Amino acid sequence: MVTEDGRRRRVTKRELVVAQLVDKSAAADLRAIKQLTDIVQSAEGHSDACAAPPEPAQSTAPDKEVIQLFVARLRSQIAAEAAEAAAASAGDQPDCNESAASCALAPSAMT
Repeated sequence: MVTEDGRRRRVTKRELVVAQLVDKSAAADLRAIKQLTDIVQSAEGHSDACAAPPEPAQSTAPDKEVIQLFVARLRSQIAAEAAEAAAASAGDQPDCNESAASCALAPSAMT
């Protein structure tokens, strides 16, 4: 039995030991700090090993619709960028099929 805040309550020996370690750690007792951190680390490691991995969230119909719209928008953006790049590279080289004069005046032909 322990009295806290004027009330008596029943605690296990483990809870009592941990409470004492916490009190001593707060009072800057280095040995208590070391013991407490070791207990916390082993408890965290143990709980991580025992815990089942969380299940991945299932996609709902609205989620799938958003994903499809995003993919379609991304594909159209990539296609537009590829078309711009192709137009820019085609604009750099003269089209010599039109006339010999335009070929001669093209910037790449001047170099």
